[in-house]
Amino acid sequence: MSGGTILVIGGTGLVGSALVPRLVASGRKVYCLSRSGENVPTGALPLIADLRDPEWLNALAEIPERVDSLIYLAYSISQDRDADWRVNSVEMQRAANYIKPSEIVFTGSVGVFGAYPDEGAYTEDSVRVADTDYARAKLDAIGYLKKLELKCTVLHPSIVWASSSPRVDYYRDQLRRGYYVYKGDGSGYYNIVHADDVASAIMLSLRRQTGGRFEEYIVNAERPPFREWIDIIEHRFGYDQLVRLPVVLAPLARGPFRKFLSIFGRTPMLITEPKSSSFERKVDFSSAKIVRELGWCPENFAKKILLSSK
Repeated sequence: MSGGTILVIGGTGLVGSALVPRLVASGRKVYCLSRSGENVPTGALPLIADLRDPEWLNALAEIPERVDSLIYLAYSISQDRDADWRVNSVEMQRAANYIKPSEIVFTGSVGVFGAYPDEGAYTEDSVRVADTDYARAKLDAIGYLKKLELKCTVLHPSIVWASSSPRVDYYRDQLRRGYYVYKGDGSGYYNIVHADDVASAIMLSLRRQTGGRFEEYIVNAERPPFREWIDIIEHRFGYDQLVRLPVVLAPLARGPFRKFLSIFGRTPMLITEPKSSSFERKVDFSSAKIVRELGWCPENFAKKILLSSK
């Protein structure tokens, strides 16, 4: 791949930080939209704008040439529903109307199959379940792309992670306070994909000659049991070497009593959040289509990355 101009919106995030250097190395001229201009990967040209500002499109006027490809990675999940809707759908549509690219790559989410999907295998043909504002916005954006007379690719990543990502930090902070006691047996699939592997999928999407004008792909690399994922995180930070209190004390490990129990060892921590509990169900998001049609081959495995980075 070489030549051409590409605009990445959301290029300083987890996936964008892995993608933009690859685009630059491929010979493309890359513009990267950023709220502050900071953290824009070397070789990319920064455009400073905030998608929540109605006038943000003015920043695109600084691009002197025609944009061939638009990659839209931006998303928002906050307490501001209107702003979230704009970032997750409307602003992608406005950007496409403004620059009129030849192709668009848009990151959706496996969340379009439901916030708490039933057990079973999910493919690109599975029924969408718009049970959250986030899913509804993504589906609205996808509906728009289906109507365009140009090449559009939608990628639905599962849970995106990297060894330095906030997701790993979240579990580290949880496990620092104690250890999980599973409501079930913790054998449900934890569908995850590394940011580098999502970047690889986007690169392949830009090259794709197969499929139709509009195509969707699930991007999901690994399905370790949720219990195994937590074990990996615990080992990564050395928490598996600490003394654990008996699980029978789990119901008592609340409030001030947790602090008292922590004197004697790590306190048990029941999974009470519905989302965490859903990871104990066997939900399998299949990437067979992108492997078959684009030859996608993920390379970053949870054990290898987390254990080797200790």
